[in-house]
Formats: sequence, C-alpha cells, structure tokens
Amino acid sequence: MEKKKKIDLKKLFWGLFNLFAFAVVFFIFYEGVREVAIVLFAILSIVFFILYRLHVKTKTLGLLSVFVLAFVVFILSISFFTLDVGIVSGQSVVVRGAHRGNSHDYLENTLPAFQSAIDNDMYKFIEFDVQYTKDKKLIVHHGEIVFAERLRGILLQSTDYPVRDLTYDELLEASGYHIPLYEEVLDLVGGVKPINVEIKSQKNKEEDKKIVDFIVANAKEKGILTCVMISSLDSDLLRYTKEIYPELKTGKIYYVAPSTFFHTDFLTSFLYKETENIKADYLLLHGANLRNYETIHSLLPENLTLIIWYTVADDNRNDEIYIIDPASALHSEQDIHVSQRRQNRVDISNLQSFLQW
Repeated sequence: MEKKKKIDLKKLFWGLFNLFAFAVVFFIFYEGVREVAIVLFAILSIVFFILYRLHVKTKTLGLLSVFVLAFVVFILSISFFTLDVGIVSGQSVVVRGAHRGNSHDYLENTLPAFQSAIDNDMYKFIEFDVQYTKDKKLIVHHGEIVFAERLRGILLQSTDYPVRDLTYDELLEASGYHIPLYEEVLDLVGGVKPINVEIKSQKNKEEDKKIVDFIVANAKEKGILTCVMISSLDSDLLRYTKEIYPELKTGKIYYVAPSTFFHTDFLTSFLYKETENIKADYLLLHGANLRNYETIHSLLPENLTLIIWYTVADDNRNDEIYIIDPASALHSEQDIHVSQRRQNRVDISNLQSFLQW
C-alpha cells in the first residue's frame, strides 16, 4: 500500500501567508474594494493548492513568495510614502482646495467641515463626494460603507453598513453623525466657492447618469453651473457628461496607474489618451504620482489641468487637494486670491477665470 504523503505545513503556511498579504495590499491599494480582495485571495489560493498538489518544489514556492513579498513592499513604498506637493511649488503655481471640506479639523463631508472651508481663505475651492441611498436620496459621503463611529478617519467601531442598502433615515441612525444631503451642502457652499463634485459610482450606469442630471439641473436652477466641476473614476460616466452637458467641466480620477511605478513617457502618455478620449478638462492624480511629476508635467496637454489629491492615510493630509500650474488662468503669483465676498458670496466671474471652472 502506498504511503500517504505528509502535508508540508511550513510550505503551506508561507504560501497562504503571501497570498493573504497580496490580497490585503490589494484591498488597501484600491481603497477598500473588499469583495474584489476576497475573490482575488480565493483565486490565488486555488492556484496555490494546484501547484502544491503538483508537488512544485519548495524552492520554487519560496522564490514565488519572495517575489510576492517584494511586490508588496514596492506597492506600499509607493502608495503610502507619498511626496508632498511642495516639491513642485518652485516650478508650478499651486492652488489649494478643501478635500471633503476642511477634513483636517472636522469630520470629512460634514456641514462643519464645509463651513470651515468657506471661512478659511486658504481654500480656493471645495471638493466633496456624492452617492444615492436606498431611497434615492443624494447624500454627501465618501465611502460605500458607513461605519458606526468615525473620528477624523479613525475607526472606533468595526460595525459597518453599506450605503446602498439603507434608507437615508436608517443611514443617519447607523452613522451616529449627520450625513448631509446634497441640497444642504449646495445651500451652504453653492456660489460661495467653486466646487468639485466627485460622483461615487452606484455600480449602475443609469443611476449614475441620473446623479449627473440632477446635479446639472440643480446648478442651473441656482445659477452656479459655471463654478461646478464633476469628477469620477468612471470614464463612461464622464463621457456621458460631456456629450450631454459639453459646457460642464469634468475631471478624470486616478488613484494610481502603471506610470505611478514606472516613470516612462510611454506609460504616462496613456493617462492623457484616456482623458482626451472622454474630453475631460482635469486629470486628478493621487499624491503618489508626484514621483513622476517631471514626466507628467512635460507631457501634459495644453487643454488639460492637473489636480493632486491625498487620502486619509497619507500622513493625515486628508484635507489636501491642489490644482497644479493652471497657466492659462494665472499670469502671476499675485493673481492667487479669492474675490471679496458680497453678502457671503464671491464674484463668480473672477473666481471662474481664476480656476478655469
């Protein structure tokens, strides 16, 4: 009778550990795409077990493990050790905005954060995120998940609730703080400072288009369409926006791209090809891409303006978003200013030319 082969627990442990590490990095790397990370881990685990059952040599698995760990370290070094936007200030004009309101001093995407961004002249424009609830209320909130309690991006409880599965009233009860409706935020910031509205995809293209339609209709009603810009990760949504509302400014968002890690003209050019295809006016890149700034800047098309943003994890720079070198709108550093308010409003024509909105 053939002797049953013993399981090599050490080899099994290290293989699964590296697969798990890879999945975790993917989860962080793509801003919490939990379902994709789980599927990725499952697929890689199946592949690993197939190799294991085929009696792939321990040395081969060890080399694969080293490769995966090296890749993990490489991704972490780029993604989390981001460069400060100050490295470009000597060669480019840098204009600061409020990312999710003043989220450094207040909870992001809340009315106090937006009021602070209005009151602080350091912020020349305001960015925030919108998405639908189950009962089709358009709310200002970043993540697809609402955590039971949050303080400046730090989780205090692990309980979470998918936004799309809750009505607005249920969401307020689950969150423990006031998540504002889009109309509330527009009543506060609309016409005061230019706004960048990031649309968080509902995984339903028709519903996403309805968000665009609503934002445009609301902005036209308030007479502030010229100082509204819509941004998104979804190229199809931005293409639709430009086709239906060509007068509206749009921005294509990238967290990272191949050019983030490999700084070549060839890879960087792909960023511009897509933005040109969807006729976006702005390219929004995560701060990790500043390592490739020389190439990005040298290849930047004349009709495209660069925006750099940071996330909560980036050394607590969660309130930072910057327009870089809007040369066609600014003629000197003396042009960097915010117009005097008139009855808590600013001169939109001056501010529009200032930010190219």
